[in-house]
Amino acid sequence: MTSGRLAHGGAWIDRSKPVGFAFDGTELEGFEGDTLASALLANGVVGGFRSPILGRPRGIYSSGVEEPNAYVEITQPWFDPIVAATTVSLIDGLVARSRAGVGRLPSDPGSVTTPGVAHRFVHVEVLVIGGGDSGRAAARAASVDGGRVLLVDEHPVLDDPPTVDDIAVLSGATALGVYDDGYAVVLERSRGASGTWTVTVMDERHEFPLPHFEDVVWHIRAGRVVLATGAIERPIAFAGNDLPGVMLAGAAQTYVERYGVRPGERAAVFATNDLGLGVADVLLEAGVDMVRTFDARSSELVIEALGGERLERILVGPPTVARRSSTSICSRSRAAGTRTSDSGVRSAGGSDTTTSARPSSRTAARRGSPSRGRRPATSPPAHPSGRSSTATMRPSSSTSSAIRRSPTSPRRSAAACARSST
Repeated sequence: MTSGRLAHGGAWIDRSKPVGFAFDGTELEGFEGDTLASALLANGVVGGFRSPILGRPRGIYSSGVEEPNAYVEITQPWFDPIVAATTVSLIDGLVARSRAGVGRLPSDPGSVTTPGVAHRFVHVEVLVIGGGDSGRAAARAASVDGGRVLLVDEHPVLDDPPTVDDIAVLSGATALGVYDDGYAVVLERSRGASGTWTVTVMDERHEFPLPHFEDVVWHIRAGRVVLATGAIERPIAFAGNDLPGVMLAGAAQTYVERYGVRPGERAAVFATNDLGLGVADVLLEAGVDMVRTFDARSSELVIEALGGERLERILVGPPTVARRSSTSICSRSRAAGTRTSDSGVRSAGGSDTTTSARPSSRTAARRGSPSRGRRPATSPPAHPSGRSSTATMRPSSSTSSAIRRSPTSPRRSAAACARSST
């Protein structure tokens, strides 16, 4: 397998507390602090999901709420018809199965356990939504005046949480909406949590119990609301970008640093900025064999990811090739004899490529003017201006399986991992 658990690392997991769970009928094991997605990757499960319409194979693509592929149905210890695996906190006895983008309600509603919903009401001077660097700084600044501050973040763990008594932290929670007069509704998914939620204001402690397997809807009135939600990576558009093994570069970094999971054994990284290139350093430190790093500012662009049930190889070419329609690129590169190199990276028409082949005269003629009465096929530019990065991973076996990477719009990134052949 390509993905697996690292021997060390993982700031959000507790290796002393193993957790058993089942996925698609297979018993697996993770650690407390894992998400279902990180635990699956730790057990070598990169794919196993399908698209809802065509049934195309898909794999874990991100590490958060933006996940487009890895959807599951939870059957134990509660029932949830469909949810992203990247947002499910791993608890002992969890049973899940993959869903192809569409959830199904049970024929007998009384046969399943559904989470309860509790309601809580809170008044604060400042509500900060987002627990990143900016959100934590805003919360600390707001607490200087001595007012009540509530910091809300979607992740179950908050890095470097504020320690000021006047700041209450609500983790694992999502702001559903902010309305007039400082009214906000926040949903806290506290399933499997135990204990109490404590707020200390002006030396007075207030404790609220966390019901087991219950969601909590918080109705919040705030004098000021600060939005510090940050940004999410946007996927890169290229043919085959939904194959199992293609993953956002930021997600690959998250799985390494927070969950101690290596998303692949071999990787190729494609970036349009220095931030993307930094992902390659993280993967190297995790023991990943870096096959190649692409920089769109001076190198080829990734055009297509190829494979069956998983990513096997990538097609790359210069920007002039990437600007043509993907259909033309795929058919003509094959007709021209484009091949896969030893590193599993395919090249199409460029001087700075691993392997390239000159198209035949017939192929070249086809690239001429279109037939009369037809508009020429057009495609958008290879990538819009802005920052983007991508990382790709492939197994260490001698068979040609690779991961591919491609440019994207501002602050986009992607990574890919492929399971080794047996």
